[in-house]
Amino acid sequence: MDFPDNGVTGEERREQGECGHTGNIAQRRAYRTALGYIPSLEYPMSLHRLILIPFACVAILTACGGNDDYNGADAHRDDEDLDGDGFSPNEGDCDDEDAEHFPGADDFYGDDIDANCDGADGIDNDGDGAAGRDRGGDDCDDTNPLIFPGAEEIPWDGVDDDCDDEDQRDYIDLAAGRDHTCAIRSSGEIDCFGDNEFGQTDVPNSAVYEKVTGGDKFSCALDENGGVECWGDNEFGQVADTPGGAFIDISAGQEHACAVGTDFKAICWGSDSNEQVSGIPSATDYLHIAAGGLHSCAIRASDSRVDCWGDNVKDQSLPPTNGFQRIVAGTSHSCGITSDQRMECWGDRSFDQTSPANDAGPYTQLETHQNHTCAIEGSAILACWGADFADQVSDKPADNYIDSAAGGQHSCAIRTDNGRIDCWGADFDGQASPPQ
Repeated sequence: MDFPDNGVTGEERREQGECGHTGNIAQRRAYRTALGYIPSLEYPMSLHRLILIPFACVAILTACGGNDDYNGADAHRDDEDLDGDGFSPNEGDCDDEDAEHFPGADDFYGDDIDANCDGADGIDNDGDGAAGRDRGGDDCDDTNPLIFPGAEEIPWDGVDDDCDDEDQRDYIDLAAGRDHTCAIRSSGEIDCFGDNEFGQTDVPNSAVYEKVTGGDKFSCALDENGGVECWGDNEFGQVADTPGGAFIDISAGQEHACAVGTDFKAICWGSDSNEQVSGIPSATDYLHIAAGGLHSCAIRASDSRVDCWGDNVKDQSLPPTNGFQRIVAGTSHSCGITSDQRMECWGDRSFDQTSPANDAGPYTQLETHQNHTCAIEGSAILACWGADFADQVSDKPADNYIDSAAGGQHSCAIRTDNGRIDCWGADFDGQASPPQ
């Protein structure tokens, strides 16, 4: 019975061994014996070859498979140092065909080669995939694996997590009193700045807050559970008489404040000189509320129409009859965003505070305090109108904003791009100088 030689000559077979490699003598003898060769004879016996063929296969596999130089070469390659740099793949060599690539090699940043096998171009000491700046990379802290370009930025922790050279210091809500300003950080704490004669910027910060509002010389906020906190001037009980329970909206006026509870009932406290506190219509459910100088207004839950009570000398308590989604109240005027996002104002017109440049909108946010109003129109465009004694209207910046606030003679807004605050207008008490 003839066996194919696979193109290998007899001489080559004798040089390589029958297993196709330079195997050891015992393996070659096992191979020949299994095929029926008798060592003393030149040719094999046919009978042996016929009988022992099944066993020959087993013997061949055993003999050849036991040689690491042949069958096990790939299996043990990771244990070998092929390029002679002192490291095998199992020991961390990421390129065992190049003796200049191994753990601990000098890795030059910018050549797109991971020479030191740490997973980055350049030396990455903390293993976060980015080389340190001291080695030409972009990692601003190569000792901390949680800090690297593109990492999630944790706001207000004093750490530049994503290596953009600043900690995230963004705000989510903004309010202005007469000569002070307050804003809620994205982390839930409140910063206030400006006049602090009555403690109106001394924030308790005893909770995580979701809404802040500024009165003349006091401030109030709603925490994440709907609880009310107020601080500052308490001449009329506007701080000490805050109600208990849970609320969905709050507004601080000149010397009084109002809120809407989770039961949609309105409540006001503080000065009641013109029934701006006690004049709330009875048996009415509300969604949104605004406290002004000596009057208050609220949006009904049933039909989105506005009710106002208190002082009406300038018709500030005579709202239009159409539906609204948000309202604000100044000293003697009121403004609101209608259900179709137009702007309507009513009351005192002495300083054009009821005459927005564009009443068509669409508007998404607005705020007032005394005699001017600011709002967000269309695609984050800032609009302000009314009294302009300190350029609180005319000096408004042209950037994009997500929230605005109007104080006595200053204005502020939260930027769309980074959540920081810009202010303009009067700054004699630092009310237009936000934290940086």
